[in-house]
Amino acid sequence: MENRVTARLLRRHSPASHAEPSERGRVRTDLRMSDFFVALGLVFVLEGLLFAAFPEWTKRAMTSVLEAPDGALRIVGIGSAVIGMLLIWAIRG
Repeated sequence: MENRVTARLLRRHSPASHAEPSERGRVRTDLRMSDFFVALGLVFVLEGLLFAAFPEWTKRAMTSVLEAPDGALRIVGIGSAVIGMLLIWAIRG
């Protein structure tokens, strides 16, 4: 019951609900693009912090990535993508 009430309140007070019917899709798309650019910005912030705080460790990590076999990198990449998607799915629903 509480989830239904919360969902109704969120829909009622979201920016898309205040737009004209023809503009609702555009507003939602703009919000999604905004989220995308925020996420991209966070990637750059985290990467920059790693380079600034731990330059030697970052160099060693890059060297080990260059020496790693392609199969291992693919597995780590797919695993990271799946974990990221699950995290987004869990938060955004």
